[in-house]
Amino acid sequence: RRSSDRGTSRTMTQLLIVDADLLERERMVKLLAAEGHHCHVMTRGQDALARVRQGQIDAVLTELMLIDMSGLYLVEWLRAHHPNIPTVLITGRGNEDIAAEALQEGACSYIPKRRMAQDLLR
Repeated sequence: RRSSDRGTSRTMTQLLIVDADLLERERMVKLLAAEGHHCHVMTRGQDALARVRQGQIDAVLTELMLIDMSGLYLVEWLRAHHPNIPTVLITGRGNEDIAAEALQEGACSYIPKRRMAQDLLR
């Protein structure tokens, strides 16, 4: 997707952030928007599925524990139905087993929330 920025054309990445925690969502949006990414924010997995079906999402960042489903289910659904959309699992409750499972289900990366400031933009 193209966006005009003072007469120059640049690519604006459309990111979908799925997390029920308001403070964590705001933190992610602040970090990502500062780098020029456009962030769509959802609190529920079903809403995220509907938004992805509408199109124009370049990547998804999802919390492990959503209100209405597991973030791992969302990762698995995206891999099955939209394999070209990279998905990153982010959680405050994670461990190596969850990281391994996220990668097996199709996540391209796993970020513990305690490392979000260091790892998210990467």
